[in-house]
Amino acid sequence: MNTFRIQRSLLDKIRSDLRRPHQFAFERIGFTFCKAAGLSDGILIIADTYEPIQDENYIKASHVGAKMNGEAIRAAMQKSLSNQACVFHTHLHDWAGIPAPSPTDSREWKKFLPDFFNATPQLPHGAIIVSADVLSVWVLMGKQAKLEQIARVEIVGTPLRLIDALA
Repeated sequence: MNTFRIQRSLLDKIRSDLRRPHQFAFERIGFTFCKAAGLSDGILIIADTYEPIQDENYIKASHVGAKMNGEAIRAAMQKSLSNQACVFHTHLHDWAGIPAPSPTDSREWKKFLPDFFNATPQLPHGAIIVSADVLSVWVLMGKQAKLEQIARVEIVGTPLRLIDALA
């Protein structure tokens, strides 16, 4: 079973950052960098660090909540290459429950998530949607692979929270 693990303190930091207002964007976005390990029945992805998109890397766009420029993607690719880290595009759906991607999320992810395989083709990459109380994680195992939801999410801290995302 594919599993995603994150420290509660890191998730709280991400949620706090994504709730900050922006001068013109309707929402914030960032990248969560992770480490991955193969398991006998899937993969374990462990969130390591988070970096927000810098304000100057947002593009004004009325058809999406937030749009980033190529520099934001290049910076994430460079960090992935330098640190041998998985890249997960991260944004917020600020209501309770397991969040699902909107049609816009799904459409836009198809455009740029495969680009991260140009930097680190041997690592999985994907997207995280944070909600008010949990998160959902979507992963690509290769540039041509199908985007799949991670079945199990573990929020490590007090209290420990295990989420069966596919239940």
